[in-house]
Amino acid sequence: MAESSCSARWGLKRKITLGISVAALFLYAAITIWLAFETNIGDKFLPSDKEFIYNNQIFTPSKDSEESNQNDNDHAEQNSKANISNSHWEYYSLLSSSLVEFKDYDISAESSQRFQKIPSQIPNISCFPLKLGYSDSQADELFNPWKSFDSCSDEKNQFLFFNSSNNKLEMNCTENPQYALGSLIETESFGSLLIQIKWNNYTSPVDIGQREFAYGKCGRQIQTFLVNKFNKKVADEAKEKSREINQFLARRKPHRPLTVFYILIDSLSRLHLYRNLPLFIDFLNSNIVTGKYSMDFLAYDFLINSAQGENTYPNMIPVLYGHNSSFHDDLIGGKGFSFRRKADDWIFQGIQQNSLWHFYKENGFVTMMGYDTIYDFLAKGLGKKIQTDHQAFNFWSGAAYTYGYKDFLELQQCLGLHNSHYYMLDYTWQYLNNYSKINKFAYIHLSTAHEESGTVIRTLDDDLVEYMEKLVKYFYDNPDEDMMIFVGSDHGKHTKEWDRSYEGYIENKLPSQFVITNRKFISRIDAARNLKENSLRMVGKFDWNLTLKQLAVSPYGKLDPKSILYNQWKKDFFVKDSISLLLESASQDRTCSDLGIENYLCTCIRWVDIAYKQQYKPVTVLADLAIKSINNQIKESHASCQLVHLDNILTAKEHQIRGEEFQNRNITITISIKESQKALYEVNGFAAEATKEFRRLELDDPYGFNPSERFTQRFPKGLLISMKAQLHSIKRLDIYSHNCTKPESLAAPYCFC
Repeated sequence: MAESSCSARWGLKRKITLGISVAALFLYAAITIWLAFETNIGDKFLPSDKEFIYNNQIFTPSKDSEESNQNDNDHAEQNSKANISNSHWEYYSLLSSSLVEFKDYDISAESSQRFQKIPSQIPNISCFPLKLGYSDSQADELFNPWKSFDSCSDEKNQFLFFNSSNNKLEMNCTENPQYALGSLIETESFGSLLIQIKWNNYTSPVDIGQREFAYGKCGRQIQTFLVNKFNKKVADEAKEKSREINQFLARRKPHRPLTVFYILIDSLSRLHLYRNLPLFIDFLNSNIVTGKYSMDFLAYDFLINSAQGENTYPNMIPVLYGHNSSFHDDLIGGKGFSFRRKADDWIFQGIQQNSLWHFYKENGFVTMMGYDTIYDFLAKGLGKKIQTDHQAFNFWSGAAYTYGYKDFLELQQCLGLHNSHYYMLDYTWQYLNNYSKINKFAYIHLSTAHEESGTVIRTLDDDLVEYMEKLVKYFYDNPDEDMMIFVGSDHGKHTKEWDRSYEGYIENKLPSQFVITNRKFISRIDAARNLKENSLRMVGKFDWNLTLKQLAVSPYGKLDPKSILYNQWKKDFFVKDSISLLLESASQDRTCSDLGIENYLCTCIRWVDIAYKQQYKPVTVLADLAIKSINNQIKESHASCQLVHLDNILTAKEHQIRGEEFQNRNITITISIKESQKALYEVNGFAAEATKEFRRLELDDPYGFNPSERFTQRFPKGLLISMKAQLHSIKRLDIYSHNCTKPESLAAPYCFC
């Protein structure tokens, strides 16, 4: 509805804006649509051919932007400093009317529920999936349960060191020692980047300059380090901004510093986390549910945390920006902009003004982002230059050169003494300590689970537990600081089999999401009850965006759910039923459409009856394939059975699992045969677009028991698609005897003398 109104508005603008160039027209449309949905109060856009005005900041491409975008950054910075009092006065006034002073609510009776795969309390909600994912036996067939991994540091001595006191790389090696310096901090680039590593002979400690990583070689071994360097200017800016807000709100006490870490483990469903990170679950149960930290911390496991799409992009754009990925694409690619062109960096800088990290920065936080990828899957929407105070990107591009690192390898990836993910976790640990007593936000993205075998994620368990132990102990030892740590995923486990079964489909659509926080903070913002209830309700990506937005203002007071600020966020939001999970309790009657989730992506979708089954080719083709498979098995068994013929298609249901461009669907039908009046068979199969999609899902069929067939089908809106169907399984439903063949014979369920 909202998007159609945007289209109408765009049409009107096009009619009245005569004489503007085509390029300006496209940009004008993007800005007009954006204006309708922006969530920040006071944001204003003034369209012009090459100008993007946002929050009183002017973004415009410099004349030599193809050579360098440095001038763009300088121009934006100069404009952001102008009118700073005016630009913030309105927002601070809004904060003042929306935040109430803290008081400690009694949550002494609150406790974390014991974490288990299938919870003891099944929620009474309208949209609840029939299953939560693969059964243990299914998972064991798909993901080798016996696969284990060694430590990266076994029988290796550390020879490469970083001396933080003098900023120097040091080596303890007698076997042809060499070193290579990483890239400069200012060159951090998100996604793919070709980094050439130059090796030099090591003779004495080496100053690494404005760099955060380097490599050392001793004989045939290579080691590395990644350090987070304290930035005094950034720290002072965050402290001054916090002081300014607190002073404007006339708070009697200094604010309590808040740490918000959003730790995302790509492609990790809730059940796959339970299967493969048992030490992490045990840490939560033994330390926070009960144990040393149970009186100071709480943790929550969100049971129905719904995915917004099949992969990272459609799931993270809503979390990071608060609008859906198709709208984001219209802003960028639909207007001819590309993240690959430096000349277009300015448009991404402008759009990042609506990102979470910008919002946190504006509310007195130091910000950080890290992603261990060497690909551009998310960079196409965020741009190559991320405007956070700290970034950790180039380290992994360097690792690709030195270690052959890749995101999606079905192998353990050791970078020297540690697994690849260790360095990101350790970087945020250093970041936490460097900015102690200061508000800080970090979004880190780990790819350990993003590979087909489903086993490499096990290498994360020890490192994650060690990290969480340090993290929780830090806040236990620093009770004057608050924290909320998110450990979760963008979407669930992908396997080649993921959408051949209902369980696999659900596994992909229910990513993990845990929240760990300190009791003092939850008490002050009165969020314990809402968190507990929402952990058993259906929640979505837009909810997390609003939740994270609330956290950005939470150091300064408790957000009033009736406030202008909160309701303006909701009013201008893409999905009107989204809520902050700290501030409101989600309805028990929530549906996928309430969360902006397409029907074919919905976790509680049920099989749909096919009314005209005799005229629907995916059904008739599957019925014919079933008869073909039965007869092939009869022939293979050499039993004294007659071949069978289709009598009737009695029932037919389907479950669509991808959008119209693919038409992937699981199909189940019941058929009868002419050779028996009582024999009934349940037939299961799938149909998909005939080329790329079908090949991705196709079962091997060496014996002709899982035959496939190509056909064309016309769908609503006149869409004609070339498809292919394949039989998965046949199950006889009635009771039968074995007159003409042995009970163990393949043909036994199909044999008629």
